[in-house]
Amino acid sequence: MINSVNSYIIGPEGEIYKCWNDVSNKEKIIGYINKKEILNKTLFYRYMQELSPFSDDMCRNCELLPICSGGCGWYRYKNRYENGSFDICSMYKGKELLEKALLSQIKTNQ
Repeated sequence: MINSVNSYIIGPEGEIYKCWNDVSNKEKIIGYINKKEILNKTLFYRYMQELSPFSDDMCRNCELLPICSGGCGWYRYKNRYENGSFDICSMYKGKELLEKALLSQIKTNQ
């Protein structure tokens, strides 16, 4: 949801977030529905631009990028800006999971 241009979460007091994991964290509010400005421009920019899988060399060169879409942007943010240690790739790179994802995609397109 973080990298999706048109996806936002509205909190109970009209606060706007880019990720469900951020709801109720006042530091992660990017704005309010009754204001016409982005309040936390740095966070918004990071979520929309810097966390794109296309800005990550490892993701950009990975053949699985079309399947995983770069993984969870929230984990990517935590790793890059808050010293997180989330492995955002391992769940997608297992052979069994890849086969399952491809079979699911084939069934969906039939």
